[in-house]
Amino acid sequence: MRLISLLLILLTFPVAAFACGANSRCEVPGGYYLAATPEGWNGKTPHPLVVYFHGWNGSPEGTFRNRGKVRGATSRGAIFVAPFAQTGYWRQMGKGRAEKGRDEAAYVRAVMDDIRRRWPIDETQTLASGFSRGGSMVWNVACYTGDLFRAYAPIAGGFWRSNPKTCPTGPVNLRHIHGLSDGVGRI
Repeated sequence: MRLISLLLILLTFPVAAFACGANSRCEVPGGYYLAATPEGWNGKTPHPLVVYFHGWNGSPEGTFRNRGKVRGATSRGAIFVAPFAQTGYWRQMGKGRAEKGRDEAAYVRAVMDDIRRRWPIDETQTLASGFSRGGSMVWNVACYTGDLFRAYAPIAGGFWRSNPKTCPTGPVNLRHIHGLSDGVGRI
């Protein structure tokens, strides 16, 4: 009888809340992402969000193998998310983009909509970050979908040529990090 009661209780929870995470894909239109929540989280308290865009030929799985990176966010109470770039790299956003393929703006919006549906997010503490080509993607996300995050922190990646003259979503909070001796992608 206890087992039946427990099963009935579990069936009342939305399946999506348990359907994805660090070890299973969170499927969205155009791809998937992986996510990790803080240890000991009660499932109700809103938490900060860090969305990390991997570099060239990276993957969400590769990002999650760097346990220090994931723990760096989750140990500070943030939900950590790693989206998936088709064919190993992110494509440009905006009108006249040179690369064909998935509409990255639509994909990022789908990821963010899905995250907000699955977990309560502290909307005052959302950050998009990424390294190399993932850092370049952060510049594009900030310019073309700047309403999705409160702050942006691209690392070692700038806009692809050519830089947009204006950004449709206006000014954002952005801190670019790039080594002085690294000439690749410097803006």
